[in-house]
Amino acid sequence: MVNERGKGDHKHIMDVEKRYKFTTVDKLVADFIADIERIKNAQSK
Repeated sequence: MVNERGKGDHKHIMDVEKRYKFTTVDKLVADFIADIERIKNAQSK
């Protein structure tokens, strides 16, 4: 997740930038791990 001035909270998935609503560190880490798993699964198909 990135909080660049003027853009607000967002994340980068591969080459795509998506908005991200930060709530807690625990949720951020869980979402990050879920994103990694989703990318790994998509690449293995």
